Amino acid sequence: MKKRQLMIAVLSAVVITAQFFIGCEQTELSHASGSILVRFEANRKLISRTILPEGDSPLDISYYSISGTGPDSQVLEQTDCYTDSITLDNILVGEWSFVATAYNEDGKALATGSVDTHIVSDENVITLILDEVVGSGDLELSFLWNDMQVKDDSVLTVSIHDENNQPVEGGNVTYDMSEGEGSFTLQALPAGFYTVSASLLTDSVQIAGFSDTVRIIDGTRTGATIDLIIGKVIDDISLIIEDQTDSPISGTIICSDDNPGAGDSVTLTYTIEEGSAYDPQDLVFSWYKDGELIVSGQTGSFTVNELPNGTTRYDVVVGTESNSSLGSSSILISVPITPSIG
Repeated sequence: MKKRQLMIAVLSAVVITAQFFIGCEQTELSHASGSILVRFEANRKLISRTILPEGDSPLDISYYSISGTGPDSQVLEQTDCYTDSITLDNILVGEWSFVATAYNEDGKALATGSVDTHIVSDENVITLILDEVVGSGDLELSFLWNDMQVKDDSVLTVSIHDENNQPVEGGNVTYDMSEGEGSFTLQALPAGFYTVSASLLTDSVQIAGFSDTVRIIDGTRTGATIDLIIGKVIDDISLIIEDQTDSPISGTIICSDDNPGAGDSVTLTYTIEEGSAYDPQDLVFSWYKDGELIVSGQTGSFTVNELPNGTTRYDVVVGTESNSSLGSSSILISVPITPSIG
């Protein structure tokens, strides 16, 4: 009987000892920690546009902030980083979610992104892609034109489309034809990319217009002053090529005829700047005449039939199937006007 009791006591001690060591091992594992190297990479399209937000370098990234949540309710408080990578130490092993945001020197958010990852005891390396926009900003455009070339009852119209080419409602258009000036304002516009177009109409006939791309960032005003050029008498053809150096896609428009006349046909060809990372076959070209969309498709050439007298502005907005406005360029074609008596 005593031997049996002794055997039971010994087995109990073994079980208790085993449970103690197993428990210690589990406690150690649950508190194991590792380190992680996080590299930040902002999507190029989020930090480039034609009509830019105000500031000296509004789309230049000054710093990043990162925060995260992990197992056992562990929290990484928001941490700022002034380089494009950061090493986080003593991170609890397990599943983590990290969120990062890029800011300019004025502390305005440019882009944000998130990633889920599993941390192990060895060093981990991840790339956190910042590919989303955040917040909202204001758009304010000013327009100028020659008041001597318009009637008092002429009209200025302005439209804006998002990167999916969907119209954006709202905005306030004001103008004074006698002063030759107007404006368009739209507040609290969600951060992102837009195409804005304007037309100057006299007796329902468009006499001037423009189209361009716009970048909106959080808590910042985006603005520009645009000259609306109305057709006028000149001696020679004048070509004005705008180099959109702030756009991810840059290029120029070339006219097939250096000296066209009224009623002639010319071909406008958009050529991408050498060294571009884009294949022209993957691009979509939207051609505008004085701010009015004429045609959109996968061709970089556009034929103008029967050139009108005076000065006409042609714009092309270049993009892809997923992003309709990656860059733009414009050209003015002027045909001498010969006064006649009817």
